Amino acid sequence: WGSTGMMMSNWLLNNVDGWQQTMKPEAAVILFGTNDLGRIMPPEYTENMAASLRRMMADGTVPMFTTVPPKSGRDEMVYDYWLASLSIARGLKAPVIDYYAEIMRRRPNDWDGRLEKFSRYQGYQVPTLISRDGTHPSNPQEFMNNFSPEALNSNGYTLRTYMTLETYAEVIRE
Repeated sequence: WGSTGMMMSNWLLNNVDGWQQTMKPEAAVILFGTNDLGRIMPPEYTENMAASLRRMMADGTVPMFTTVPPKSGRDEMVYDYWLASLSIARGLKAPVIDYYAEIMRRRPNDWDGRLEKFSRYQGYQVPTLISRDGTHPSNPQEFMNNFSPEALNSNGYTLRTYMTLETYAEVIRE
């Protein structure tokens, strides 16, 4: 159904028609790019994502395009995918969930769970926005299903959920 991990933008492009026909979604939350890093370069990523979003929009689906989060040790590369995402969304007039920018705004110096200061935490339990693996959002239990300012600064999954709900509410209003 499109929620499988470890897939890349070419997989989305190859499967979007089937999902559109089967599910006929009103809206879709789209986040691809993290797994593309170093495998599918930004020009091909841009082509894959733009074509996929155009297909969705042709069927009446509103794609809510989520930008890739920062990734430990891949700053320059992630930045290129972030710019590509913004360009695609702007060109297609699609809503953007600017996850990358929000993480950088909230925690510009310590978003990365791999930092030494977080070494006592395990896996997803680190109280910053990206987990100890340096890739996935954090998810400390104490901040799950909590949308307080502290939780939004300390749980990457909660922040992403909050931003998605805000964007979807805007889509409905408009």
